[in-house]
Amino acid sequence: MSTLGKLRSPETVPTLVLATHWVPEHLDWDENRALAVKAIWALGGIPAPEARAALEGLRDAENEIIRENAVKQLSRRGEL
Repeated sequence: MSTLGKLRSPETVPTLVLATHWVPEHLDWDENRALAVKAIWALGGIPAPEARAALEGLRDAENEIIRENAVKQLSRRGEL
C-alpha cells in the first residue's frame, strides 16, 4: 500500500482531489500520471460519501488516465 493509500479520513478528500490535478515539475515527464492514479486509489479506499462524490467528479476529467482510474475505483466499490 502506498503512503497515499493509508489516508482513510474523509478530511483528506479535497487534498487527494488536488493531487489528481497537480503535476509537479519533477514529474512533468510522467505521462502515466502516477501521482494522480495513487491519489485516486486512495480515494477509492475511503469509505465516505465525500470520496464517492470526488470519484464521480473525476469520472468526467479531461485526462483519460484519470477518468479510467476513477471508473475502476467506483466499480471496485460497487458504485457504478
